[in-house]
Amino acid sequence: MMIRAQLFGLVTGLLIGLVGWVTWSRDLAEPALMLCGIAIFLLNLRPQQSRQPSVNTATHR
Repeated sequence: MMIRAQLFGLVTGLLIGLVGWVTWSRDLAEPALMLCGIAIFLLNLRPQQSRQPSVNTATHR
């Protein structure tokens, strides 16, 4: 089950990667956008441990 922040990061990474891929294939000007999108996408594919205390420190006061 994916948490909301993980799903948001996944969608954002895919959108940034798609925009970067379209602009890169057009004029070869923005490869950094595509790499950032792929990096965000891959980071959000990692399984995150819910028992880690540093993950939810901001939400649990």
